[in-house]
Amino acid sequence: HALSRMTYNFVDRWLDGYAYYRLELARYSAGYATSDNPDQRIQEDIENFITGSLSLSTGFVNQALQFVIFAGNVYALSPEFVFGIEGWRCPGWLLWVTIVYSGVAMITVHTVARRLWGLSAATQCASATFRFELASIRRYSEQIALGRGEPAHRQRVLRDFDQVRRCFWETMVVSKHYSIVSAFFGQAEVVTTYAFLGPQYLAGEISLGHLMSAGRAMGLVQGSLL
Repeated sequence: HALSRMTYNFVDRWLDGYAYYRLELARYSAGYATSDNPDQRIQEDIENFITGSLSLSTGFVNQALQFVIFAGNVYALSPEFVFGIEGWRCPGWLLWVTIVYSGVAMITVHTVARRLWGLSAATQCASATFRFELASIRRYSEQIALGRGEPAHRQRVLRDFDQVRRCFWETMVVSKHYSIVSAFFGQAEVVTTYAFLGPQYLAGEISLGHLMSAGRAMGLVQGSLL
């Protein structure tokens, strides 16, 4: 089992050669870069890596098959003249236009949502630090009570929570922009079919069934690329 093998491997590496101790020393050393929250990385990130890898692999295979199957249909359903302009000929032009449109949509969505990856990692880090501080209060409750350390720990907890709140709001703003752009291209997908094939249909060069079939195939091709 991949989860077991990776967990055993990282636990052994964490405990080997006093790595766990050296990481904690490095954490408090000025100017020394180190990994944060190794316990969370072992417990959560390994599982996310495995499930994400399986999801990406199966999704890639499905989308690749969908593209291969329906790209031929779009190519075959392409009218003779490009955009209905007489004299403009390009075999399979509807497929090439669909690929270009999907590329523009993909680049736009990626540009808008590229910060989500960094924000996701920052949110995980901030949440783990906040949770660790709360757990430390519970673990060292007697020492904190005897030393009257409540104000210092309250300040630390609120400081860590401010980081969590900031990550949450920034993620929400970027997600809103991503949703707007995705919805726009989702609705534009329907319009592009009529924009590309409308002149031929109005001129009587293609039938309504041809128009609907091409629109369905174009939508599936675009879906496989986005």
